[in-house]
Amino acid sequence: MSRPLARAPRLLAVAALLLPLAACGGGDPAAGADRELEPGDAVRVLDDTRVAGLGDDPALTMALPTGTLGLGWSTDADLLATVTADDGASLTAADGAELVALAWDVDTTQTQVDGVAAEVLAGTAPHELVLVSGDQRTTISPEDAADGERAVTGMAVVAVEDADDLALEATFDGVTQTVGPGAEQRDVPDEAAPLYEEAPAFSGSLDCGAEVFCRVDAAWLPWVSGEGWAEPGTLWPVVRVEGRVPGARGEVEVTTTLDGVEPLSVSDLGAGDGRWNRLVVLPATAPGGSTLAVEATGDGVDPVTGEVVLTHP
Repeated sequence: MSRPLARAPRLLAVAALLLPLAACGGGDPAAGADRELEPGDAVRVLDDTRVAGLGDDPALTMALPTGTLGLGWSTDADLLATVTADDGASLTAADGAELVALAWDVDTTQTQVDGVAAEVLAGTAPHELVLVSGDQRTTISPEDAADGERAVTGMAVVAVEDADDLALEATFDGVTQTVGPGAEQRDVPDEAAPLYEEAPAFSGSLDCGAEVFCRVDAAWLPWVSGEGWAEPGTLWPVVRVEGRVPGARGEVEVTTTLDGVEPLSVSDLGAGDGRWNRLVVLPATAPGGSTLAVEATGDGVDPVTGEVVLTHP
């Protein structure tokens, strides 16, 4: 149903307060005392360049609507010896546990689409990251926002029972994917499967007349900000329409429909006198075969109309 990403993402720099993600074994230790972590315990890390560097070559990657999520880790004792808790305490593993240093982030440069259509992928959505080791599950993304939304970037030290059997589970806006153990093992729901394929796209003229500039660029996406995931088998048409109304001065009014249906949202990208440049999100549909129609009007001049059947390779 899906395939792994073709390349590992270039992860961004990570910065987050060093805070406990889960209650560590032994209760509240005295400041500066060794802190023993039981399996499932996790501690956030701040500004440890060696831990952050783990994200440069992630062991597991996953496609999200907003970019490529990558997770890197190490069990190197020398590295782990450099990591301390927020109170300066050194971190040790309880009997039967092993410490793992983690770094994770999202490469937002590797989204489904380039250019202006990527604007519909901006914004936030509820998300949660869970490190899986056998039957053990540890939430590694802390609740950073007042509404409980979890951060999708960070560093941590986690105690696990088996560091050779790690997987990553990510729930983004209610849809959960899993990758690992091993980069080739994936569980991808139907809603997210299109993220692992090239987004269908179309560019062409709206045929508004021989002397009139009037064009469209379209992409079909499985998730957009404000609307969420499209139903399996459908995608959100995200369409940029631009052109001019000859003789018009100032702003023009534009209506856009797909098979007669109005957009869910419209963003004015700004274009100057007599011109228009809009980004619209239309109701989800199967890619291709739908008719896009545009009408643009300005004061005291004839309206400009055009339409085109959206297709894709």
